[in-house]
Amino acid sequence: MSITNKLSTVVREQLPEFIRADYDTFVAFVEAYYEYLEQTNKSTDFGRNLLNYFDVDSTLTDFEEYFRRKFLNSIPAETLANKAFLVKHIREFWRAKGTEKAYRFLFRALYGEEIEIFYPKDNILRLSAGKWVERQSIRFLPEFYHLATGNGSTKVFRLFEIASTSNLEVYVNDVLQTSNCTTANGYTISPNDPIVTFNTAPANNSIIKLNYTSSDIVENISRTDGTQVVISFTGETSGATAISENAEEIIVGLLNVNEIFISNVSKEVSFIQGENITGKYFYEGTNYLTLYFKSLSVLKEINVVSGGANYNIGDVVPIVGGSPESSASAIINEVYSALISRILIIRTGAGFKVGGDVVITTTPNTGLVMAISTVDSTGSVHPNTINVNSDIISLYEGKTITDSDYGFPATVIPTGENSATRIVDALSYASITGLGPISNVTVLSSTYAFSTLPTLNAVGPTLAFTSSNTSGGSATGNTSIVTLGILGKINVANGGSNYTLGDELQFTTPSGGRGWGAYARVSGLHSSNNGIKTVQFAPPRITGRANVTASGVTIVGTGTAFNTELRIGDKIEISNQTRFINAISSATSANVNVQWTSTVSNASIGIYDRTYIGGELYEQHLLPTITVTTATGNNAILISEAIYGDGESLLGDAEFEPGQIKSIILTNPGSQYETVPTINLTALGNGLANAVATLLSSQFTYGGKFVTTDGLLSSDRRIQDRDYYQNYSYVIQSQTDFNKYSQVLKDLIHPSGTRMFAEYMIQKTVTPQRATSARTEQVSRETTLTGTVNVANASIVVTGTGTLFNVANTNGTITIGCSVLVNNEIRTVNNIISNTSLTVTSPFTYTSNGNTIVTIVTVVEAIQTENLEYLKTENEETLLFN
Repeated sequence: MSITNKLSTVVREQLPEFIRADYDTFVAFVEAYYEYLEQTNKSTDFGRNLLNYFDVDSTLTDFEEYFRRKFLNSIPAETLANKAFLVKHIREFWRAKGTEKAYRFLFRALYGEEIEIFYPKDNILRLSAGKWVERQSIRFLPEFYHLATGNGSTKVFRLFEIASTSNLEVYVNDVLQTSNCTTANGYTISPNDPIVTFNTAPANNSIIKLNYTSSDIVENISRTDGTQVVISFTGETSGATAISENAEEIIVGLLNVNEIFISNVSKEVSFIQGENITGKYFYEGTNYLTLYFKSLSVLKEINVVSGGANYNIGDVVPIVGGSPESSASAIINEVYSALISRILIIRTGAGFKVGGDVVITTTPNTGLVMAISTVDSTGSVHPNTINVNSDIISLYEGKTITDSDYGFPATVIPTGENSATRIVDALSYASITGLGPISNVTVLSSTYAFSTLPTLNAVGPTLAFTSSNTSGGSATGNTSIVTLGILGKINVANGGSNYTLGDELQFTTPSGGRGWGAYARVSGLHSSNNGIKTVQFAPPRITGRANVTASGVTIVGTGTAFNTELRIGDKIEISNQTRFINAISSATSANVNVQWTSTVSNASIGIYDRTYIGGELYEQHLLPTITVTTATGNNAILISEAIYGDGESLLGDAEFEPGQIKSIILTNPGSQYETVPTINLTALGNGLANAVATLLSSQFTYGGKFVTTDGLLSSDRRIQDRDYYQNYSYVIQSQTDFNKYSQVLKDLIHPSGTRMFAEYMIQKTVTPQRATSARTEQVSRETTLTGTVNVANASIVVTGTGTLFNVANTNGTITIGCSVLVNNEIRTVNNIISNTSLTVTSPFTYTSNGNTIVTIVTVVEAIQTENLEYLKTENEETLLFN
């Protein structure tokens, strides 16, 4: 190192004058000696520059090794980096020990290489570790505004952003101003700056309202060039807060709506429907505008609570109340049809038989096959067997009144029946058994879904029989039991009190009715008050009353006509005692075959086989009224309920009532409801349906999704192990031999408790080649069609304005099966209906109007490329070390 102030230059002046004069050679020697000492690395040089040698940048070469051993002891001597630079910055290196920066610095210093470091823990599969994101938004009415106050002198006011007359309205004290530069109340909008300039300054304390259309907010929040507007929102009622991210214009019902996506959303509260929301927009530092918005308040849906019955698709649903700016509308969208699975028995009727048909008597009368599966044939309600006359008149059509023998097969009169014979003595009978009220109906087949429940009718049994006469003639016939008009069921509506067993029931046929002969009596009483519990049908009565004595066989009549009303062999019944007539002595005296078991006085006399037990010719619509003949009873109410083969009431039962409302669809969600409206369905269907409306939340949350694969089983992540895939391992990717640097890293910067792996990158050298390529490719050709189109969310219909779909189809521009692009959604054409309408195969997911429609036709083209130069991709292989 050179010395600036040298002693050799002043030695001569330091010697005495006589020496300088007489001993010039000595003086030259001394000067030369000092010049020698002042040379680099000589003693004077050392002494004068000792402090400078402490600086690694200016030290001696001999000292450099000292610096290296002192400060870079663990760093290999063959480092490529400048050692002085390393010494000066070694403190920063040690401070960064164990970090990626330290590893990268060391590899650059030692080997001149850039390395990659990654961590196996980043590829470990972790339960529930994926990052889940849910997008949230606020939906606003399509306009917003901010306010300013005039001071009488200011003409220029700040706007939200650069505006135009098409998206800005200016009011002063609620009076719309004119956009021009000539009138006193006019104004102009700068095309390049966000300002409005009034021709005349608004008066002091005047309220200036600057009202913007929806496109302005959407455009400025959604910029992608880094200049987008950010607005902080606060709900005036809810107190909810959020910050804007981006925005888009959507259609909700018939409204154009601003949907602004938000972040930093308050967690305790949410924005509510229809509330006023303020937004702060900062510009030029701390200056800001307060913007005023109105959140959307429309109906979201109408939920059916109970569906009622007999409603029709398309019925207009009344929506009442809610104080909206515009009312919503809705229709019944779906109703349930009934696939009948069982038959409910409302009334059991009387006189039915197992296997009898049950039919539909309304339209449609198909798709349901039923049958009576069980009846109450115990006889507790009515007799379970009846005898029906089986003689057929056609076998006797050739007889004359004077014939001595008509030829009836009855054996009562062996000499033959003729005009002197009682008809009852000549008739033959066939029996119908197993009769009773219906207790169960089985559905054999159900294939039709009824929109309204059908009317069902159980068919009474029919007796088919064969009849013959004594001349050898025979014929077949049948009798429907319902035509006999036998009264078969009595309903004890009120048992009254103080009745006696055996009290008789009197039947009175109403005017116009033909029924006669029914007889019944009280057969059971309630123990608490002797009210009527049950009644029992008995044989029809003959004239007069009877008296019998226990152990006797005689009937003593009062007002009777035994000689004309009875015959030998008749079966009779007196006070539940059944006997057969053995002899008839007179009109008031007859004998029976077996002694009486009890004494009875003034009892009615029943006779079998004169007419049916229950009478005959009664009609279901003209049933008789009933009174009880009693000495002590009162207040009983008995009602005739059914004749044999009729009186039942059956109801088909399905999982849902026919016409039960399944869903209601909004055709218009309305606008700005203050409260939830009422859904009134009482004037439709059976009036029993109930539904409730819900308002669409102005703060909307979209379905979330995982944005990382940390916890997804289908990802390429690995299960944790104890060596490589664990939290404390790392991997260095380098082209330097692992053995060359592994010990250096462990000595210098490897963190204790971690495990190091290395990937040795082996690269293959490749040679550029030339080739001629011939290939075919699918090429998509896009064509913008004439006019604009509208599409709706969840709809497959594309509606055009000024479009020529049929014309484009003729010239091949658009075809069924080709793809179309509308509002960034690609769909496949399913059907071309007209020049202004077509359908696609899958519904659109957004509603959008005024779009262009682009056809995308994919064709296959052959492409020939000659002398194509390309470089093969380098193949990399890795070897793993640890």
